[in-house]
Amino acid sequence: MRFVPIKIRDQQAVFALHRSRSMLFVVVEFGLIAAKGRYRMSELLQRMNAMTPDHLPAIGCQAIKTLFSHIDVLEEQIAAVERQIVEWHRNKVDSAGWQLHPA
Repeated sequence: MRFVPIKIRDQQAVFALHRSRSMLFVVVEFGLIAAKGRYRMSELLQRMNAMTPDHLPAIGCQAIKTLFSHIDVLEEQIAAVERQIVEWHRNKVDSAGWQLHPA
């Protein structure tokens, strides 16, 4: 049994980022690429669905679809928060000077 030193929270957070990043590289390893931006995800999904099992094995496809489902949930949550912000501004008379997206 090997012992691993205890990590502080910041170290754990950075390691989580690295693991997330490496999971996202799965799509690149199979040749799935698209332009940057969150609005290009549907293009990437279409390309994946067009791939044959010779290029993308079923288990790899399932792993990538899991990542896409996480992204879909995040998109829904972002949209819900944005709706709440807009609704708040509509109901506040003095919010005319507020910016929805600060520079």
